[in-house]
Amino acid sequence: MTIEDMRNNFIDDWNKTGVHHCKGAMKGLPDWEHIINILNFATRKEQTQGFNMRAASFEIPYKDLFAIKKLSYSEENPNEFTVESEATFFFSLFFAPHDRPKFISESLSNQIDEIEKVFNISSEFSSLKISLSDKFVPYENHTWHTCIVQIAGINKWELKDDRQDFQNTYILEPGDILMFKEGIYHQVSNEGPRSSVVGRFLLNDEVENA
Repeated sequence: MTIEDMRNNFIDDWNKTGVHHCKGAMKGLPDWEHIINILNFATRKEQTQGFNMRAASFEIPYKDLFAIKKLSYSEENPNEFTVESEATFFFSLFFAPHDRPKFISESLSNQIDEIEKVFNISSEFSSLKISLSDKFVPYENHTWHTCIVQIAGINKWELKDDRQDFQNTYILEPGDILMFKEGIYHQVSNEGPRSSVVGRFLLNDEVENA
């Protein structure tokens, strides 16, 4: 597939649904040893003092790591909540743009830069997601366009957009990219370990209906 084909496929999908799934776009991905080394470095106890989670949560220490269990409360009824996961080890490692080399391998970072050129977008990746066991996140949405690059393991993303009566499920495997428009609701689950890098992006030129 040529660069022009990739660009045209992105534009077509964006105009039709606001969602683009690109299979196997990334190569030479970090292995689990590399991912775990980053996790070990970023989550040392001495670096998590003052650690704060929204809503109710508690931390389970495991060696030098923390497992987070968060309760998501209903906006309509504060007494109702959803348990996102039962004491699984899930980590969102947030980083500033200048710290990207510490969290994303050079090979992956260079490929992200190339994807920006192909799709003519400006992206800012700010979070490395690492789940060491099963994980479920109920439906939520964002006020920005989102891009996910799957690094390891498999994720199931269920997307829906009531504004256009759209709903679909996407299975992300290592090397896959998923991009979707602001306001689209997404529900995420995985069975077994997985890792991905997540960011937001802007279109550099006008795309019809975008």
